[in-house]
Amino acid sequence: MRFTAIEPNGVLHGITVFYFDDEKNLERVVRAKRALYQRSHWQMQDITEQRISPDQTEVVKHNSLEWESGLTPKSLSVVMIEPRDMSISNLYAYAEYLEEQDLNADNYLLSFWKKVTQPLSTFALVLLGAAFIFGPLRQVTAGSRIFSGILVGLVYKYLEEMLAPVSIVLGFAPIMASLIPILLSAGLGIHLLRKAG
Repeated sequence: MRFTAIEPNGVLHGITVFYFDDEKNLERVVRAKRALYQRSHWQMQDITEQRISPDQTEVVKHNSLEWESGLTPKSLSVVMIEPRDMSISNLYAYAEYLEEQDLNADNYLLSFWKKVTQPLSTFALVLLGAAFIFGPLRQVTAGSRIFSGILVGLVYKYLEEMLAPVSIVLGFAPIMASLIPILLSAGLGIHLLRKAG
């Protein structure tokens, strides 16, 4: 499906809906000037329906037509918000909807796992910070420790930002993009604390 404009109050403009058979062959294309949401379905207006068969193509016009879809004004409002600004529950619900439609939900899953693992991320960085204070760097000046802490924080941030697009390109689970920096930080922190002890 494709829309040229979406109004937040449940009105779509310039709708095109493509229907495919089980073998992924295009069966029909429905174009409507606009659609209004009516409780559980969309009411399309000013419709042109193109039916495609191996022998011929037929064009049928309708004034009004019901369109059953899992799409609601609430789920469409998500499209207007950046994934990083959405709540955890909205991210999960929208990612689930995209997966049901066989669409790519990686951007929303990345933001979801980033928010879910944020407490672990904070704990890993605190552990690493404690390793700098009580570990091998306790003998150096405060300035060196601050510089090292800033450097590690920047490396952590860049690693986190780099792994997000890499996970999409290489196709590994979005949760791994969130967990790898956490595990590396926690592992390094534990290693430095053990070395100091």
